[in-house]
Amino acid sequence: MASLFSLLTLFVLTVEIIVYLLSLVSPTFLRASQRRTLVKTLRGVSKVKNAQFIFSAAASIVAALFAESLVALVYLSKSEPGLSYSEKTGFHYQIKVLRAEKHFITSLFTVVMALVVFMRLREKNNYIKLLEKYESKPEGEDATPESLKSKKAE
Repeated sequence: MASLFSLLTLFVLTVEIIVYLLSLVSPTFLRASQRRTLVKTLRGVSKVKNAQFIFSAAASIVAALFAESLVALVYLSKSEPGLSYSEKTGFHYQIKVLRAEKHFITSLFTVVMALVVFMRLREKNNYIKLLEKYESKPEGEDATPESLKSKKAE
């Protein structure tokens, strides 16, 4: 039976993968007004206190599971003088090692995926901002990235 913390870690990992896959979809198929509404809604969610609390609680639990599995792996990898060879190769000992390794890999992948999703969403946000600037330009005006940078500097 899986622990509640490991199930939460798997749930967070699943949500992160879904968000990452959704971020791969280009927003250009939406009209500009729909895209602005979507972006405003998503930016508003990040400012809600309950959402911030849920995110920080889930991140804390994943970090705690990561630390606990790392400590368990270090503890199990040290050779204890009291354990004989048959006890170290026994079924229960191998299950403990396997469980600690599973929790370690899952929580590590969840932490890495959180960083990847954060960077991808930040990149997507910058892309949408540039797209909005490009669409707001009149037809005859130059809309190259260099002109957008010079306009920003002014």
